[in-house]
Amino acid sequence: MGVHRASGLAAFILTLSLALPSSLGGLDDIQARYGVLSNWESGNLVSNLTLINAGASDIDTDGLPVNLYLCLIRLVVNSANENGTVVSTTPRVTVHHLDGCAHRIQYAAPFTLRAGESFSVNLTQRLWSVAYTDVMRNWYIQLGNGTHQLIQNTNKDQIEFADPFDTEEKYLRSPSDFVLPLTLEDRYDDQKKVFEAKKDEIKVRLIPDTFESLNISETQKYTPVYNSSTTQLPISYDMDPSLGTDQFKMQVSADGSIVISSSTNTSSVRNIALSALTQLLERFGDTLPVGTHVGKTPRYQYRGFMLDLARHFHDKEVIKRQLELMWRYRLNSLHLHLTDDESWAIEIEDIPELTMYGSRQCFNLSECGNYPQLGRELTNSKQYLSKSEYIEIVQFADSLDITVIPEIELPGHATAAIQAMKIRHQNSSPGDVDYRLHDPLNDADYLSVQYFTQGAMNPCVDSMYTFVQTVVENLQAYHEEAGQPLNIIHLAGDEVPENAWTNSPACEKIISTLGVDATNQDKVNTIRIEMTKKLGIMAGELNVSLAFWEDGLINKTSTLPMDRDLVFPANVTVYSWIWQTVWEWWGGDRAFNMANSGYKVVMAPATRYYMDHPHEPHPRERGYYWAVRSTSLRRTFSFRPGNYYANIDGVTLYGNPVTQKQWCTPWKCPELVNKENIVGVEAPLFGETIQTADNIDNNVYPRLLAVAERSWSEASWEKLGGENPPGLQEDFDLFRQSVEMFEVPALEKIHSVKYHLSPPGASVIEEDESMQMLQFSVEFKGQGVLVRKEGSDQLTDATDLTLEYTKGTQVFFRTRNNDASRHSYEIPYYVPGKSKSKTTNPANHATNSGVALALVFLPTFYMM
Repeated sequence: MGVHRASGLAAFILTLSLALPSSLGGLDDIQARYGVLSNWESGNLVSNLTLINAGASDIDTDGLPVNLYLCLIRLVVNSANENGTVVSTTPRVTVHHLDGCAHRIQYAAPFTLRAGESFSVNLTQRLWSVAYTDVMRNWYIQLGNGTHQLIQNTNKDQIEFADPFDTEEKYLRSPSDFVLPLTLEDRYDDQKKVFEAKKDEIKVRLIPDTFESLNISETQKYTPVYNSSTTQLPISYDMDPSLGTDQFKMQVSADGSIVISSSTNTSSVRNIALSALTQLLERFGDTLPVGTHVGKTPRYQYRGFMLDLARHFHDKEVIKRQLELMWRYRLNSLHLHLTDDESWAIEIEDIPELTMYGSRQCFNLSECGNYPQLGRELTNSKQYLSKSEYIEIVQFADSLDITVIPEIELPGHATAAIQAMKIRHQNSSPGDVDYRLHDPLNDADYLSVQYFTQGAMNPCVDSMYTFVQTVVENLQAYHEEAGQPLNIIHLAGDEVPENAWTNSPACEKIISTLGVDATNQDKVNTIRIEMTKKLGIMAGELNVSLAFWEDGLINKTSTLPMDRDLVFPANVTVYSWIWQTVWEWWGGDRAFNMANSGYKVVMAPATRYYMDHPHEPHPRERGYYWAVRSTSLRRTFSFRPGNYYANIDGVTLYGNPVTQKQWCTPWKCPELVNKENIVGVEAPLFGETIQTADNIDNNVYPRLLAVAERSWSEASWEKLGGENPPGLQEDFDLFRQSVEMFEVPALEKIHSVKYHLSPPGASVIEEDESMQMLQFSVEFKGQGVLVRKEGSDQLTDATDLTLEYTKGTQVFFRTRNNDASRHSYEIPYYVPGKSKSKTTNPANHATNSGVALALVFLPTFYMM
């Protein structure tokens, strides 16, 4: 048998050159696997990591160690110290935490692996992992100090190299986790409609529900069929002072002429009317009902969507497509999350090093802002928006009357910027502006929530404020050139490690000057407040409003909002983005406390509106789940912004029942006094698992339509309490039928959106000793069910949504879209044998007439 061997001469060459042949040591034959063994190990998870020699020759590295680089979103316990943690002694394997999710696993020499054999180690990691997208892609392997080469099988879907989550210890976070994966029958019950509306009723229910009056009678007259786009229709505009802000009236005559009236005749209300008109034309077959149709006054002035470009970059065409979809659903604010620990994704003309280094990831931190994070593949392609691209995006947004709000993360979540400014300073010349974001004498040892070790800017160094002002002034200039002034800059302020500045001489000097003699937490809190004051002064001088995530405006000593009048100038409007709706974590009082304290509040509830969370609690669903295990379309739709504490009714993060009555006391549920300060809602899409445009589609649609619905008008059931108030189900069913009849086809055919496909549901409708007949359900009419039998590649379309199966066989189901061009992931189902007794298998979480609906997650090649 052949042997791949790295010679001593090759080892010498490695120290001189990175141009190492990719086959050195046979490492190009290496494959890798990762699997969770148990999440129930005293608050930790135990996983298994395996290297496989898939080649025909043995691997012998001849005295050189092997380094494996990968992202583990759960920190390996004890790996963040200088020496790492040893997880194997023969051979010696040591895990080193690098930064963030980046880990290096070193296999000490001599390392050999025979052809066809594998080597495994077990890892103890923090917390839990219950989904395939927790396993990040694109692992790199390195021989000695040589070239890092991609392990090819980790460049694929995680199903190809992650072990199945097929036991309770793998798909539940702990023994006390009661959020179980849905069974086929669970999904069948969820997908059934209680209320079936008439077609005309569905037609006039636009999304969002835009019209106060748009009644279609049996004798309704219609215009001639239009053969042109809305930009070429016979439309004129008029003034009507009786209408509310952004409200419109549409008068349609029998000859086809259209008059759109508003109180202001601004382009924003015109765009609202044209968006609604576009949907009407689609629903009425390029004709319109004759009459006067009055639109509703929008519920909120701020109706937003956030897109993260820093975790995984998305180019200008992807962003412009999202803007078109926002216009369709009358959303008017695009919040761009442009920077984070992982990268800096916007060109700042006066500080080119931010993108020269901060946008790049690599293994040599003298050349980039960070190690490869979150499964990013190393690439030489541009991973940021250039000045011209950003201006083009703002101009396009402005043509649709959508405001662009850039977000620059500070002081936390700033690893890429800090590192880029360190490199800039090292390469600087005398007289260059100092933009350093750290105190060189600060030796604080800390980890952020995402395990970054030096991710907080230091607000005690003056150069930080020079940096921030330069960045904001550059963005102001971009917006001016685009024709849309920069009205709001989002500066984040969230998740700053409590001990980030405790060893900083620069901060100790400020603390001493202020006369603060207290705990580290009080010192850090004082520094945060002083920083926020300086940012407020800067905003006043630049004539720009400020926005922060809610925790950026909290006085950590009192747990109440910072005093608005003491911290910020009177001429600066300050917005607070409210995300904390994990009620058992406390902090649920922040929304109303912020509004009552004079801040403008945008509600972005993590448990309802975070688009990066999964659609259902299944290991194959994409997304993190730190706030809630899953967020269904109905859950998004049922958020009650105006009846805030009614949203408590339901279950906790771990599935325990909770009610408003249990949770609320006067201090935890303060009344809303300044109602005018609740200005809007937003659906954020953070990008840890959102790697492609298709991933955006999957996680955002159709849930964003439910956010648009709540942003536009208040339903009568919103004023009621309880998890399922009267009227909610009927309203949701009407909304869902409008989505399925008109919006799903439009998303696919007009905008090419690959919206989320929920797997099918099923229920047993007939059985005897030898067979079982199942009736299937799908989320939207027009979808179908594809069936595969065990051992076969052939797919059968269950056209009538019922099929008969022989008992004792296994079958696999998936949902297909309307034109059968794509499908959901696959759900296995074992057709039980003759016994009809209830199952006691813990993997089977539901029964139907005593027949178990087994839910087993199998890694087949048929899953997407």
